[in-house]
Amino acid sequence: MRNLPETAFLALSNISIAFASWVLVALIARSEGLYQVGVYGLALAVFAPIVFALAADARLRIGSGTNQSSVFEMFSLRLVLQLVALVVVVLIVSIFKVSGDVVSMMLAVFCMRAAESNFDFIYGQWVAEKQLKRVAKSQLLRSATSVVVAGVMMTIGFGAAVTLFAITLCQLALLAPSLSACFGSMWQAEGVHFSPGKSIAKLVRTFLLEFRVSVYSALSALNGSMPRYLLAAIGSVESVGLLTIYLQFFAAGTTLSTAVNLAYSRNVGADVKAANKAAAGKKIGAAARGLIFSSFMIGVFMLLGCVLFAPFVLDVIFTVDRSAARLEVGLVMVAALFAYVGVSASSILLYLREVKLLVVWLVAAMVVLITSYLCAISVGYAPLVAVSMAMIANRLFLACMNLFGCRFYVISNVKCTR
Repeated sequence: MRNLPETAFLALSNISIAFASWVLVALIARSEGLYQVGVYGLALAVFAPIVFALAADARLRIGSGTNQSSVFEMFSLRLVLQLVALVVVVLIVSIFKVSGDVVSMMLAVFCMRAAESNFDFIYGQWVAEKQLKRVAKSQLLRSATSVVVAGVMMTIGFGAAVTLFAITLCQLALLAPSLSACFGSMWQAEGVHFSPGKSIAKLVRTFLLEFRVSVYSALSALNGSMPRYLLAAIGSVESVGLLTIYLQFFAAGTTLSTAVNLAYSRNVGADVKAANKAAAGKKIGAAARGLIFSSFMIGVFMLLGCVLFAPFVLDVIFTVDRSAARLEVGLVMVAALFAYVGVSASSILLYLREVKLLVVWLVAAMVVLITSYLCAISVGYAPLVAVSMAMIANRLFLACMNLFGCRFYVISNVKCTR
C-alpha cells in the first residue's frame, strides 16, 4: 500500500505513452489510410524481435536487481548490437529491393524503437533506486513531446516516415541528459577506461551472460508479431492495418500492467538474493499472487470497456467504420486478458532466472498460434477473426504454462525448504 501513490503516478505516465502511440496511429490512418497503417504495423512486427532481443528485459532486471552484468556493460553492448542490427537491416532491404516508401518506413520504425529502448537502462536504474516518480515524469515528457511532434509534422503535410525520424531525434535529445546524469557516477565509480582489449572482453562476457534472456525476449516479441505475419501471408496489408489499430487497445492495458510489474519488481531482487530461501519464497509467492490478480483485473476492465466503446472509438479516432469491429476487438481483448496474466507470471519466473522453461513454452505457443490460425482459416473464418481466435489459443496456452511454472517453481520451493 505504501507504493500506491507512486504506482498510480507511474500508471498515469504509462497511459500517456499509450496515448502517444494512439495519436500516431490515428494520424497515419486519417492522413494516409489503412494501407500505410499496415506497412507501419508490419515494420513494427519485423523489428520487434530485434529490438527486444537487444533489450533483454533490461528495465525489469535492473529494477529488480537480478541483472548479472553491470548497467554500463549492458548499455555498451546494446549500442554495439544496435549498430550491427542497423547495418543488417540496410543490407536486407538492399538485397530484396523493397520500394522506397517501405524502406523509409522500416528504417524510421527501427530507429525510433531503438532510441526508445535505450530508456530502459535509465528507468531500470531509477526503479532500483526507488525513484518511480522520476520514471513517471520522464515518460510524461516523452509522450507529450511525441504527440506534439507527430501532430505538427503530419498537420503540415509530412509523411509518416519523416514524422517518425523527427520523433526519434526528439527522443534522443531527451535521452542524452538523462544518460549523462545516470551514468556519470557509474563512470567514476567503475573507473571506465578505453582499453580495446579489455573493452572487447567485457562486451563478449556481457553478451554471453545476457544471451539466454535475449533469446527469450526475441521469442516473446516474435510471438507477439506472428499474428501480423500470418495476416500478411494469408490476408492483406489493410487487414494488418486493422489489427495494428485493434492492438492499440491491447497496448493500453499493457501499459497499466507494466506499471504494476515495475512496482512489484522493486523488492523482488532482494527477495531472490535473500539468505533465508523459505522466507524469500513466501514473499515472492505473495508478490506473484498480487501481481497476477492485478493483471487479471486490468484485463477484465479493458475487455468490458472495449466491447462497449470500441466501435465508437474506431469511428471517431481512427475513421474505421466496420460492422465486425465489436467481435474482432472483443476477441483480441480476450487474448489480451490472458496475455496480461501470462506476462505477469513470466516476469516472476524471469526474476528466478527460469529462462529455459519460458523459451520452451514460447516455441510451443507459436506452434499453437500457427496451427490454430490455419484450422480457423480452413473452416471458413475471415483472416482477421481467425488470427484473433488463434491469439486467444496462444495466450491462453502461455498463461497456463507460466502459472504452472509459478506454482511449482515458487510456491513448491517454499515447502521444500521447510
